[in-house]
Amino acid sequence: MLKYIICCFAAGFLLSCSEPDEQKAEKADSQELAIVDEMGRTLHLNEPIQRILPLCASSEETMVLLCDSSQIIGRTPECSYPAWITSKPLVNNYPLDIEKVVTLKPDLIVSKEGMLSTDQIEKLESLGLTIYMQRADDIQGIAQSMRKLGSVIGQKEKGEKAALQFQRKFDSIQLVPRPSSLFTAIGIISSDPVYVFGYTSYLTDVLKYCGLTNAMESSITQAFPVVDQEYLLKVDPDYLIFPGDEKQGKELFVKFPVLKKMKAYKFHHCLYVQGDWLSRPGPELTKAAAEISRQLNETTREKR
Repeated sequence: MLKYIICCFAAGFLLSCSEPDEQKAEKADSQELAIVDEMGRTLHLNEPIQRILPLCASSEETMVLLCDSSQIIGRTPECSYPAWITSKPLVNNYPLDIEKVVTLKPDLIVSKEGMLSTDQIEKLESLGLTIYMQRADDIQGIAQSMRKLGSVIGQKEKGEKAALQFQRKFDSIQLVPRPSSLFTAIGIISSDPVYVFGYTSYLTDVLKYCGLTNAMESSITQAFPVVDQEYLLKVDPDYLIFPGDEKQGKELFVKFPVLKKMKAYKFHHCLYVQGDWLSRPGPELTKAAAEISRQLNETTREKR
């Protein structure tokens, strides 16, 4: 009996010695988080995520709301807000400087659909890097992206708070009384060639909050199509929205004088919004919507 007890004790001792390694392995496995990003790609993340590299401006502005500045380890040439972001190491994204990306050793790369090619994503993943791709084409989608990214990086509360504040800012847009007919608008991206915000772009949703309808036809499925002067004359929107200042509008009408026949030109309904606010489907869109609404209210008051 004594020998049996001694043998059992010895076996128990050996098992207890092996437990820490097994528990450590189990703990490591439990820290791996499998998630699906907004493009339907399954990612396997090891928590906690400390080093985050956004590879487009809208992703960078979102991550600023969700994590500490020390966690953002780089920026692209387009990343300009907030001011401290310019002190971060620069990573060229056109073309993508893969060597610099690898050197920065990010735990997570965040970008948006269309900003990285399939080949670039596959190359980065082959080097052991993890990429979360955003895909948001309306206000609700952008808010949901904030929530999901907050959960991914262990900042669920911050993600929820950022999403709620983003949505509330759109809900709070104040409009003066207007005629019952809904005005139409087209957002101009550039004048040579004439790129515009298509009906499937996020601007359609932004315009709805401002009391406008995107004049672009829904049958044109590209988010940012090229159109000609004949098409602009045909749809003849009530308003034209330009990124930047009045110089952008002048360039369009100098290049295509026939467009001066449009209602937007005749009635001085050309609105100008800071390009960084308008061109990025992220937190700064609230400023673009507020500015569009402000200018709309001014034009309406002038006619009353």
